[in-house]
Amino acid sequence: MWFEFVNVGNGEALIKVDGQDKCWTREGRRIYLEICQMDGSYIRQRWFPQNGSFASYRFQIVQKDQKNKCATNAHHPKSREVLEMHDCDSPEAKTTSYWNRYG
Repeated sequence: MWFEFVNVGNGEALIKVDGQDKCWTREGRRIYLEICQMDGSYIRQRWFPQNGSFASYRFQIVQKDQKNKCATNAHHPKSREVLEMHDCDSPEAKTTSYWNRYG
């Protein structure tokens, strides 16, 4: 699955499924896909790069109201893994909390 970053200002972006009207949405710890609010008005769809930028090769994905919580899994990724908010600096997430940009 491919994603695109849709700039909504203040360094934040929607993370949209390429070719669909679905965006990453956070509810508590859980991250799921929901219809995009393209104006960026829905705070739970606004994401911010940490330790890099969305244009850089490597970065963490966070939300401004979630102190030290990154979009990741608790350990090395596997097929069909659930994506959730986890501590960015937990031992299991030291490397798996980073995303790599392709293309």
